[in-house]
Amino acid sequence: MIIRGYHPFHGIFLTLLLAVCAQPLLHAQTIRWELQDSLVITTVPGFPATASFSSIDCSDSLNCIATGAVGNVYSLIHTTTDGGKHWKTVILDSAEISPVVKVALRLKTIKFLTPTTAVIITDSGAVLRTSDAGTTWNRIETGTKSNLKALSVFDPAHIAVIGYPKTIAVSSDSGKTWEILPAPSDSASLQWGVGGIALTSPKGMVLTLGGDTGSIYLNEDISKPWPTPQPFTSTPNIFFLNKQDGWAVGRKMFGPAYNAYDIIRRTYDGGKTWETVVNDSIDPAYGLITAKFLDDQHGVAIGFFGKVLLTHDGGKTWKPNNIVAPKTNFIEFAYPTKNHIWIATVFGQIFHGTISETSGVHSENSNQTTAAIIPNPADKRAVLLLDPSEQELHSISIVDALGKQWLSLSKEEAMMNNGQIFLNTEALPAGQYFVSIHKGNTIQTLPLTIVQ
Repeated sequence: MIIRGYHPFHGIFLTLLLAVCAQPLLHAQTIRWELQDSLVITTVPGFPATASFSSIDCSDSLNCIATGAVGNVYSLIHTTTDGGKHWKTVILDSAEISPVVKVALRLKTIKFLTPTTAVIITDSGAVLRTSDAGTTWNRIETGTKSNLKALSVFDPAHIAVIGYPKTIAVSSDSGKTWEILPAPSDSASLQWGVGGIALTSPKGMVLTLGGDTGSIYLNEDISKPWPTPQPFTSTPNIFFLNKQDGWAVGRKMFGPAYNAYDIIRRTYDGGKTWETVVNDSIDPAYGLITAKFLDDQHGVAIGFFGKVLLTHDGGKTWKPNNIVAPKTNFIEFAYPTKNHIWIATVFGQIFHGTISETSGVHSENSNQTTAAIIPNPADKRAVLLLDPSEQELHSISIVDALGKQWLSLSKEEAMMNNGQIFLNTEALPAGQYFVSIHKGNTIQTLPLTIVQ
């Protein structure tokens, strides 16, 4: 059901789309999310700050390590050995990590190479390495002080990283020693700010640079000069399962409210040709960050503000399994088995998802709540109508595409007028918004577009 309202004198257009008759998804995979941990560190001796995770990886369904920072001075490592039932936090003064180098580290992406060996890239060109599953760590200099951005692992021995400004480093001994590679020098490489890297063989590398007007480099032998790049737009982040099978994810911005189309592409020939499998604005409309695949069928893609997409047919179709939480933003995730996924957020949270295959799964919007919206541009407001007998309602909010909250009403405020909820739109700039109806353990999200 689509309900629209337009007032020719004020030029305000509101659209609300309600999926009231969702069709069942047969044999769809779903994720049951639980908040395993919420790490709140308000004070570190001599330095008050808040914890923030940047990455997480798991060697199996029991052993995981999350990385991050407390402010810009302290490094944060968060570990579990029992599948997340218990977590241990280690806060390290970066200058104390052996060998002592007086440069603060902000820990970024972590990858397990074996059940006991893992590496972490940092913002200062160094790599932290453990060979005892995270009990002890050694700092290894890569030969650069660049801000390392992305990490790719082909096998336990061969690793590659990309950094800013213009840095590519590789290791062939599990991260013990590193070699700096010459970066591409053509004009396309000037857009170095956004990039992705994937090792497709011990010597093969795929490199993406730039965003909406980016390029892709396909190098079959990194000991040789870089080949001429090809145009590659909107999908800077890449993941390759092997030399042939790869995926690229990203976003393409549109509209004054900074909405984004989700972009997913698929290659079967090592990146020579790409098929676009997703080009859509999927709620929440903030775009995608990265993707991982266990095999050529099972994969996960994540986006901003809780977006999680799941596929079990090689990326031909994707099903949203979002994390619904007031504060949910993340950069990386762990996907060690077909049944488990872990996500560590920038707000110090650890979410665990149990993946199951079910039949007859319905959209969350197919619940029994009756909702309708009546635009009233003349009064610069809209009226949201809810069933006055709704007992599980907690609150109602309006957020924009960047997650900024513009309006919040408690249950008592919302139900003052027997289910008629007045939404003041006067302060809302033109763009895409979302009306979130918080009830019980769920949130029903309805898109709201304002054009002035």
